[in-house]
Amino acid sequence: EFHMKALRTLTILFALALMCLHAPSAAAAEKPFKLDICAMPEHESFIFWYAKEQGWDKDEGLDFQIHFFQTGMDQLEALPAKQWVVGGTGTVPILVGALRYNTYLIGIANDESWVNAVTVRPDNPALKVKGWNPEYPNLLGSPETVKGKTFLVTTVSSAHYALSSWLNVLGLKDSDVVIKNMDQAQAVGAFENNIGDGVALWAPHLFLAMDKGGVLAADLKMCKKGNPIVLIADAKYANAHPEITAKFLGIYLRAVNMLQKESAR
Repeated sequence: EFHMKALRTLTILFALALMCLHAPSAAAAEKPFKLDICAMPEHESFIFWYAKEQGWDKDEGLDFQIHFFQTGMDQLEALPAKQWVVGGTGTVPILVGALRYNTYLIGIANDESWVNAVTVRPDNPALKVKGWNPEYPNLLGSPETVKGKTFLVTTVSSAHYALSSWLNVLGLKDSDVVIKNMDQAQAVGAFENNIGDGVALWAPHLFLAMDKGGVLAADLKMCKKGNPIVLIADAKYANAHPEITAKFLGIYLRAVNMLQKESAR
């Protein structure tokens, strides 16, 4: 009888153990909340990707869905169709977004003033003039060497801001040069094929152009301009879901803290 009671007890315990193994936990039963994120092939997008790879979005009950766009304006034009609700963009797009697309700036990331720049070919006469404006001693070029020249640039972008800032330092305006609107990859390809006199780019395409022989004439930092990458949100969504927006920022900062503390090697 004792053995029978012990066997029944063990059977019950075994059955309970099986139920615990197969019964979904409360956390597992809740499906992660899908969060659509806009990104460009830039530094801040690596942070979104890395956080997702580490599963840090799942830690907060989210499921990052990262949507890549070539330019900030491409991002903004996709907003009315609700292709994204939060993400990262540049200084110029955030201003346009606030004015036309009802977006919020919800965070400021790294300063990219030194990787939004204008490059020209090694034989460009602008490279022979340095410090035409004494307040900007490192800038190359002069009104005579730049006016009327053709520049390839993604318009309404931080690279466009770099070109305009350089022209301004030289006492010129956009209308004093010929601007051909191209996306970054097209601009690099065209520049490599001897189209245009100069090209305005941001990283990483800036580095590609320099690898192909492009010489830096000016960047935003030389022009004494700041250019922070920013985190953006659809204002309507952020107002309706402040807790989701806060979680997104928390995950982003978790990845930033990791990058600051850990060696790249």
